[in-house]
Amino acid sequence: MKHLYKDKITALHQLLSKDTSLKLQSFFTGQAASPALLDKFGLSGAIRDFYAELNGWQLSYVAETNADFKQKEFGTYSAAFPWMWPNENYWHLDGCINILPLEVMMENNWEGYLWFKTEKEYSIDYKGKKMLQQEFEKKLKPLDVFSKSSIAVVYPDKGNFDVLLSSDHNASYTDFPEIDFETYFEGLIKTKGDSNKRRDIFKN
Repeated sequence: MKHLYKDKITALHQLLSKDTSLKLQSFFTGQAASPALLDKFGLSGAIRDFYAELNGWQLSYVAETNADFKQKEFGTYSAAFPWMWPNENYWHLDGCINILPLEVMMENNWEGYLWFKTEKEYSIDYKGKKMLQQEFEKKLKPLDVFSKSSIAVVYPDKGNFDVLLSSDHNASYTDFPEIDFETYFEGLIKTKGDSNKRRDIFKN
């Protein structure tokens, strides 16, 4: 049976494993999410196909020349590090893909991380529609927690899951155009998970 996503992930892992200029820090692919779980969260299209193959994906590495990375503080992992670990510190990973399992992404309250209570209401424009910023941000879910300063989130809306890139430690989610999950995934493969090239995936 051909796995459209898992096969590409395996190929990327093999490619990076052979690169002597890099040191892999973690690699993990989750078991397929059940149809019941996919239905529970209303997934459709490419993002549903992805989670139907693997419920979570993690890949991280550093360049051998990276003098800022501290292995002892970061830790050593036979498979995956804790899912929110990239948000705990500035680890200076050169590459990190950290797509959360559905249960982690969808079932947690992300107040204080993705959205904050404010005394004053602010409005934003999203896809030509004006809405309250806090209402917009309450709907966001973390998809790819790859660093402390920026992550990829999804905006679930009637079965559609736009992927957005945060900036300035999650202060804004609309500095870059929204893209679909397939575009994001292919961008991760093309850039080999390079954390510094995430913005390139969102450029028109």
